[in-house]
Amino acid sequence: MSTRVYRAGIVGCGRKAATLDDEERCRTNYSIPPDSHAAAYKEIKNVTLVAAADPNASKRDLMRARWGVPAVYEDYGEMLAREDLDLVSVTTRAPLHAAVTIASAKAGVRGILCEKAMATSLQEADAMIEACERAGTKLLINHTRRWHPTYTRATETMRAGALGPLRCIIGVCPGPLIHNGTHLFDIMRFFGGDVESVRGEVRTGETEDAPGRAMLAFQNGAAGFVDLDSSLGLALDLQCTAGRLFIDPAEDGFAIWEYRDPPRSSDSRAWYQGSPCKQRATRHVESGGGMGTLVAAIEELIACVEEDHEGRSSGQDGRAALELALAVYHSHAHAGKRITLPMNDRTLTVPSR
Repeated sequence: MSTRVYRAGIVGCGRKAATLDDEERCRTNYSIPPDSHAAAYKEIKNVTLVAAADPNASKRDLMRARWGVPAVYEDYGEMLAREDLDLVSVTTRAPLHAAVTIASAKAGVRGILCEKAMATSLQEADAMIEACERAGTKLLINHTRRWHPTYTRATETMRAGALGPLRCIIGVCPGPLIHNGTHLFDIMRFFGGDVESVRGEVRTGETEDAPGRAMLAFQNGAAGFVDLDSSLGLALDLQCTAGRLFIDPAEDGFAIWEYRDPPRSSDSRAWYQGSPCKQRATRHVESGGGMGTLVAAIEELIACVEEDHEGRSSGQDGRAALELALAVYHSHAHAGKRITLPMNDRTLTVPSR
């Protein structure tokens, strides 16, 4: 990374921008503090947080008083026009993400970190990606777990191959489908790759963000089950041909179950129906800790700008997670019909916070 100092701005001065670290939170296997964008920028030596925008005067005052932001604006358009920013965090509610991201790219911002859910429709997501590509702006979506060491180590374990090919992913998380669900859909894609089709149901039939459940068919042949109507935190069960890997919010790191053939008896009897029993060996892998997940996301955004490459949670990744959530709504509206991806309907919109 170069020694250049990057000028950063934040649009939307609420919890995620400024005060989230004040709250008691369950961070196990989710995030490593700081969790607010202002605090994360303050930890990076070659970034200066120079501006913020929000229509709420008290929130602007907070950014100035607590975080020492020298220039605060009621109108983000004015901020973009006057401040010559390199980086912008988009921390508004989801229905504003597209407009702010597109305006930031048009203003010449070099890197954008947008909160999830990326947008409320595929049409919006595509417009965001197109605007950033046209301007040469790097776009990352803050799917926090992609920068968490638990998930990094788990992917390394899966790629090592000792557990065998992935056959099924079970994902559990409190809903709703867009606001929380995009986190779950994204991390399931992180392990399983692209999805071929979706069947789903939503607790309500209204076109508003709600809990739901879904079945996924991954392109690699693995199956997925999603419960986004749960009272439990986000958990994953990765089932392979020779073992299983569990990631749970109640314990740091992850558990591995490996199944092996037991020792044979001294005689030559055949296994019942040709299938041997299995013995299970269990071990636990600690996450190992690391830098703040949001700090890591911003540092990766800078690396994307300097080295001209895509990040580990790109605009396309954000779009794919959103598409899975929207496909559940589309399936529900058609009596649980199997929805083949990519979806043809890019206009389906589900408002989310």
